[in-house]
Amino acid sequence: MSSTKPTIIYNDNFDLWPLISPILQNYLPLRNLHWKYNNRSLKSIHYLDVDIKPYNHINSGEKPHQLLSLLDMPYLNMFLVKCDDIDTYRSYIRAMIRKWHNSVLMKKNQEWLIIHVTFQSDSLSITRNTTPSKFLTIKTSVYDKIKADFNVPKKDRCVQLRLGDTDEIDVWQDLIIKMKEGILTSFNTRIAQYEEDIKKMDSQKTLPGWNYCTFFILKEGLAQSFEHMSLIEDALIQYDELESLFYQTLRDNQLTWFGNAGGTHLNDDSESILDISKKSYRLFILQNTISFFDFRIYLFARQCHLLQKLREYEEILQRGRNFITTMAATLRKYEETLVPWFIESWVWNSVHNLISITKDISNNKNISALRGELLFLARLQLDKIGIAFGHIPKDLLFSHKLTNVPENDKKIRLEESEHITNIKLIQMIDSKEEFLEEYHVLNRHILKEFQYGNKSNAEKRILGDIAAFQQLNAAEILKNIPELYSKNGWGKIECSIMQTYASCTLESGDIEKYVKSCLSLLKSEKYLTQDKTSFYIKQIEKYGKALNNDILYPLESYFSVQLSTFINQFEDRDTYSLELILDSKISMDISIDNISLKMHKETDSQEIYFIKKNHVVKHGKNIIHLLSNITSLGNHIIETIKIRIGKIYLLKNFLHSGKKLRIALFPRIGSLNVNITLPTDILHNEQKISIEIDPGKNEVVSGHLDLKFINQNLKIDTSNAEAYFLNKEKKKNPFKLKEITKNSVFLFDAINPSEILVLIIPYFSDNEVSEIKAKISVTYTTKTTESYIFLSNFILPTILPLSINVQNYFKKNCIFSQFIVSSNAISLRITNTNLEDSKDFSIFSSEISNKTLILTSQSTSFIFKIVKKEKISNYQHLIFNVIYHTLEEEVFYIISDMLFHELQLSNFHKYYLYIIHIFKKFQLSKINYDDYGLKQTIFSNDHINYWEEELALIETNDRMKIIKILQKIMLELENISIDKKLSNCPQRKIRIPIKIPFIHVLHSVDFIIKSNTNTNNDIYSIPKITVGEPLHAEIRIQQILECELEKNLLENSEFFYEIYIDNNIWLFSGHKKARFFIKNNCLQIFPITLIPLKSGHLMLPTVNITTAATSICFEVDYNYSIKNILVLPSESSITFHLGSIDHSEPLYSM
Repeated sequence: MSSTKPTIIYNDNFDLWPLISPILQNYLPLRNLHWKYNNRSLKSIHYLDVDIKPYNHINSGEKPHQLLSLLDMPYLNMFLVKCDDIDTYRSYIRAMIRKWHNSVLMKKNQEWLIIHVTFQSDSLSITRNTTPSKFLTIKTSVYDKIKADFNVPKKDRCVQLRLGDTDEIDVWQDLIIKMKEGILTSFNTRIAQYEEDIKKMDSQKTLPGWNYCTFFILKEGLAQSFEHMSLIEDALIQYDELESLFYQTLRDNQLTWFGNAGGTHLNDDSESILDISKKSYRLFILQNTISFFDFRIYLFARQCHLLQKLREYEEILQRGRNFITTMAATLRKYEETLVPWFIESWVWNSVHNLISITKDISNNKNISALRGELLFLARLQLDKIGIAFGHIPKDLLFSHKLTNVPENDKKIRLEESEHITNIKLIQMIDSKEEFLEEYHVLNRHILKEFQYGNKSNAEKRILGDIAAFQQLNAAEILKNIPELYSKNGWGKIECSIMQTYASCTLESGDIEKYVKSCLSLLKSEKYLTQDKTSFYIKQIEKYGKALNNDILYPLESYFSVQLSTFINQFEDRDTYSLELILDSKISMDISIDNISLKMHKETDSQEIYFIKKNHVVKHGKNIIHLLSNITSLGNHIIETIKIRIGKIYLLKNFLHSGKKLRIALFPRIGSLNVNITLPTDILHNEQKISIEIDPGKNEVVSGHLDLKFINQNLKIDTSNAEAYFLNKEKKKNPFKLKEITKNSVFLFDAINPSEILVLIIPYFSDNEVSEIKAKISVTYTTKTTESYIFLSNFILPTILPLSINVQNYFKKNCIFSQFIVSSNAISLRITNTNLEDSKDFSIFSSEISNKTLILTSQSTSFIFKIVKKEKISNYQHLIFNVIYHTLEEEVFYIISDMLFHELQLSNFHKYYLYIIHIFKKFQLSKINYDDYGLKQTIFSNDHINYWEEELALIETNDRMKIIKILQKIMLELENISIDKKLSNCPQRKIRIPIKIPFIHVLHSVDFIIKSNTNTNNDIYSIPKITVGEPLHAEIRIQQILECELEKNLLENSEFFYEIYIDNNIWLFSGHKKARFFIKNNCLQIFPITLIPLKSGHLMLPTVNITTAATSICFEVDYNYSIKNILVLPSESSITFHLGSIDHSEPLYSM
C-alpha cells in the first residue's frame, strides 16, 4: 500500500533544505486544517502528518502501477531558491524555476509553491531600470520579480523566508498557511476526480464487462485519500459502501470474476485475519485473481484498521462476530475443497485475533459480553474437535446440538490434523490432557466475560456445560451458584445450596473449601437449626487446625468490635493492658486460639501486638483484656485485629475506615528503660555510642540487646565494646558481657534494680556520619520468669556541639596557648576547662569564671602558659579537657525534675514518661535556646495550645489537671534561680589531645628606633619627626636554640630576614633582605634608615624571617610593640586668602 501520509516534494538546487528543515519540524504535524467540499459539512482536521521528500527521491522510487493512482502522487511541490542578485536571477535562475514549474503543471491534482529564502546578513538585491531617467529610478527585488513571473491571479503561490529577521515567526506562519492551502486544494481536486470516475463507473455496472474488482480499487483510492487526510469516518464509509455493493452483487450472482472460493493456501487457517501484509491482496484484486476468501478477509481487515484508529472496539467485535459466522457458513458450502478441520481451525484462530485487539480493555460490560460470545464461538469448534477425537463424550454437552460431527466420527484419524497448520490445535488434538486443560481455561474465561457483561442466561449455560463436563467437581460448580441467589435476596435457597456444596467439598477431601463453606453458613445462621449451627462451629474448630494454608475472612461478618482508647498499666510488671468489647453475632459459644491487635508507632513502622490466647467467646458482649509485653513509648495507630481459629483468621482492618484510630502507649514508672547517647566522657574523634539499660524496679535475670543500624555502611566494632555497671553514686563497676553474636546481639546476665548497665559500643563507617539512625530491641527475663521486650528507634547526632581551635605564641622561656572554643550551632554552657600537666611541661592557667555560656555563632577563649621542664627532642601530647552540657540538656534536666516532683504530688506519675516524651518533641520545635541562655525563658502562654493538642490521647480529666501542673511550673520558672536548679545537672567531658609544635630555633626580633630620648624603645619617648626627616633604626635578631643541633646542620642552616615596605610612604636605606646564620644567644644587628614621604600615623615596615632549610623548624617572637609612628608635616606657616584681594599679600601667618 502507499504511504498513509500526504506527500510533499521539494526541489533543492541551492542546498537550503538542511537550513530550514529543523525549523520547519517545529510546525509539524500541521494542525487545525478546515476542509469544506461541495455540499459536505465543514470538517476540522486537528492534526495532519505529512511526508516531505526530495524531488530526486520521488523520481527514484518504484514505477507506478498500471492503474493510475492518485495516492502515489505528491500533494504539493515546493521549489527552494536563494538568489539576491537580480541579474543572476534573470540570467539562469528564472529558467531553472520555469523548467520545474512547467513539469509540475503537466501533472494533475498537484499544487506548487515557490519559497524564496533570504538571510538577515544579505542585503536586499535590487536593480535599476536600464532606461536612464533623471526624474525616476524604479527598484525591484528578486522576490518581487519571482512573484511577477510565476504567480497566478487571485492566488499567491510564492512565499519569502527571511531567516534571522525580527518577524521570522510571522514568515513561517505564512509558509504553513500556504502549505495547508496547497494540500487542501490538491485534496479537493483528487476527491473531485475520484468521485467523477466512481460515478461514471457506477453508472455502468449493469453493462456487460463491468468489473467489481476495478470498481473496488477505484473506490478504495478515495477511501485511502480520506485516510491520508485523517478523515477516518469518511474513509470507513467508502469501505462500508463497497461491502454493501459486494453483498448486492453476491445476491445477483454476478461475482464471476472471483477466481475461486479460496482457503486452499498454506497457513490460510492460522494466519491473522487482521494482517494484510501476508499476501499481495491488492495485486490479486487488480489482476482479477483474488479468491472469495482472500477478498472478504482483506475488506474486513481494512474496516478493522480504520475502526481501531477510531477506537471503536465494540464495533470491531460486533462486526467480527458477524463476519466469522457468515464466512464460516459460506466456507461450509465449499468444505469438500478444504482440508479437514479447516473451518474449525480458521474460526478458532480468527476469534483469538479479534480478542487480542481488546486484551487491554477492561471495565466495559458491552465489550466483555461480546468477547464472551466470540470465545463461546471458539469453544464450539473445540466441542466438534473434542467429540470427533474422543476427548469429550458425544452426548455430554448442552451445546452438542450446535456441533456438526459426522456419524462415522470413529473413522476420523488423528493423521488428518496434519492438514491444518494451527500448531495449538494440533497439539490439543494430539494430547487429550492438553485439550482438556485448554478447554477448562477457555470455559473459565468465557464465564468471567459473561459474568462481567451481565449475560446471566449465557452464564448459566456455561455453568451447566462445566457441571456436565466435570461431574466429579460438582462442588466447584456449586461454589458460585449460592452467590447468585444471595444477590437476589434468596437467602434460604442460598443456605440450602451451600450445605450441599459443603458436603461435596468434604467428600472430595478439599478441606479448605469445606471450612470456607462452613464459615459462609455461619453468616446465614438464621436459616440453620441449633444443631446445625453447633455442628458447623465444631467443624470449624476441628478442620481449622487441619488447613495447609491460612484463610482470611472479614471479622465483621461474625463479630462487632469496640476498643478502649486508653491503656492500663500494671504496678509490678512491664505489661500494657487494653480493653476490647467483642460482640458475637453467633448464637453459640465458639473457642478461639487467640485474638491479636496490631498497631504501629505514629512516627515510624515499629509494630506492637496485644494478644489474648485461648478464649471462649459467648453470644453477645464479651469483655476481653488484651495484653502486650512489648514496651514502646509514644502515639500509635491501630491497624488490624485478628481472631485466629487454627489457620482461620477473621480480620478487621481499621486503616480502611478512613479515620485513623490513635492510642497513646506509655510505660509505668519503674519499667525497664533504655537511653542512647554519646558517652559522657569521650576522647575527641572517638566514634562511640553509649547505651544505658536501666532495669527500673525489675530484677532482670538475663537478656540480650539487638542493635541494628539503619545507616548504610555503618558497622559495629564488637571486638572493642565495653560494659560496666553504674550505681546510684555514679561509681563504675566492671562488667563482662556474656556474649556478642555475629549479628550484633549483646547477651547479658543479671542486672540489679539499683544499677544501670552501660554499654560503650564503637562503630566505624566508610563515610562521614552526621547522625546515627538505629533500631534497638532489648529482650529480658525477670525474676518472675516472664519475658518482655523494649523497642525503640532513635536518631543520635554524632557531631560534637563544640569545636576547638588552638593558637600558640612562642616566647623565650614559655609558650602561651590560646584555646578558642566555638559552638557548632548548639548553645552550651562550659563549667570547667583545664590543660593537664605532663612530664615535659608545667601548665599555668588563667582565672576564668565558671559556667561560661556560649550561644550559637559565639566563641570564648581560654589561655594557658606552658613552660618546658627541660630540652627535649620529642614533645608528648597534652590533654585539653572541657566539661560542659548543652542548653537542651540543661532545660531537659530542669523540667524533667520539676515534672517528676509535681506529677508525683498530684498522683499522676504514671504519665511521667509520656509527658517527658512529648517534652522532647517540644524541645526540638518550640524552644529557642539562645533566648533561654539570655533571658532564661522556657515556656510562653502560646505553648499551652501545643500541650493540649499533644495530650489529646489521655483521659480528659487527667489532661486538664496536667495542663494546670504545666501552668504552675511556668509560674515557678519565672521566680526561681536557674543556677540553683543546675547544681546536680549531668555534665559531659571531652578530652582533646593537643600537640605542642616542636621547634629547633626561636628567633627573637626587635625593631629599635635610634634616639637619645628613646632608650627603652617606647612609643611615647620617640621624638617628633617630620616629613623628609631621616629615621634611624635597627633590626635586632637573636636566636635561641630550643634543642641541640648537629654541628653540620648548625653551620649550614642559613636564614633570611626581609623587610616589607610601603614605597608610597617610606624611602628606605639599608639591606631590605639579608642572610644570617644561627648563633645561639648571639644578638645580630642590622641598621636601616627610613625617610617618611607623608604625614600622619604611618605604619612601620614589617619583618619576616624565612629559611630554605626544610629540616629546620623555627618560630618568631616579635618583641617590639611599636607598630606605627606619628609624622608631622614639614611646613612652618599657612597662608589664607579671602575674596578678591591680591593673593600675593598674606593676610594671616602662623
